Amino acid sequence: MTVRVDPAAFGGAVVVPAAALERLKLASGDALKVLLFVCRNMDRPLTAEEIADGAGLSPAAVADGAAYWEALGVLTTGEGSSVPFPAPAAETPTPAPAPAAPKAPEKAVVVEKPNLPSYDMICKRVAESDEVRVLFSEAQGKLGRTIGTADQSRLLMLLDYYGLPVEVILTVCEYARAHRQTTAQIYSMGIDWAKREIDTLEAADEELKRLESVNTLWFAFAERTGIRLPKLSAAQRKYFATWKTDWRFSDEMITLAFDEMKKNTEAVSFPYMNKILSGWKQAGYDTPEKVARHEQERAAELDRKAAEQRTPYREKAAPAPGSTEISYDLAEAMRRMDTAVPTLKKKEDRK
Repeated sequence: MTVRVDPAAFGGAVVVPAAALERLKLASGDALKVLLFVCRNMDRPLTAEEIADGAGLSPAAVADGAAYWEALGVLTTGEGSSVPFPAPAAETPTPAPAPAAPKAPEKAVVVEKPNLPSYDMICKRVAESDEVRVLFSEAQGKLGRTIGTADQSRLLMLLDYYGLPVEVILTVCEYARAHRQTTAQIYSMGIDWAKREIDTLEAADEELKRLESVNTLWFAFAERTGIRLPKLSAAQRKYFATWKTDWRFSDEMITLAFDEMKKNTEAVSFPYMNKILSGWKQAGYDTPEKVARHEQERAAELDRKAAEQRTPYREKAAPAPGSTEISYDLAEAMRRMDTAVPTLKKKEDRK
């Protein structure tokens, strides 16, 4: 059997990055749907809800699919992405008009992301700033390669727009090389650090220690569960940091949440695991024994309710001696219905 594209289908075509084609064997069906839908709509920004609706997926499946391609450097969900994947912009309320003035028409609010510096702007900044020249030169050493205009524009944005010091940006570059991350991932990580005010070498060192502990947890988790992902995305890393550092769940509890997730879905879903662990956190279930006890109590309650549904009629207790309460023995009546056979009299006998 041979397979080819029907020429009649070339009324439209979708361009797919070559880096994605190289990893098709490991991609799930949901991840492929996310990629194709985003590539089909590269002319406009997309929200997770739009992708879920257009690709026929759940929000959790969209998040996992996007995380898979983000880990490979094909899609990015941060600012400055060549394939935008932003969250919906929050609505801005229009101020109420003065009582005496007529109501003015509402104006649309346009939320714009900062544009990456152009080639001319990069050249201007290099000519006027020793700091920028040092950043570009040292970044090439940290990354072990020559950086082009696209790389320079992102690094310059982290310096000028997001306000990260040169030494912190270089720390991100060094970490990225050790973990084989792309410049787009460096940019996303730098934006995240700037928003969380990780803007000193001391704060950066603490964050790197936390990331390394998460990576260690991830490798142990992957070995226990047998799952295969190329590497953790930023979103997945945050989940692990929350479960281990913030909620203080043990490795055994995280693995138990994975087992519970697999009972309900075939795909590996970190948002699903997060819902399970969040529920256990709120209920105070911090050991497998507490979870097992809860499941036993829940099963017993379900059995009790099922038994009630199977016996809708209950026998009423006999009235106390001397009581005027009328009691109807329903069980006896049902027994008579089952055993007594009604007889019909002949017509002449009924006269």
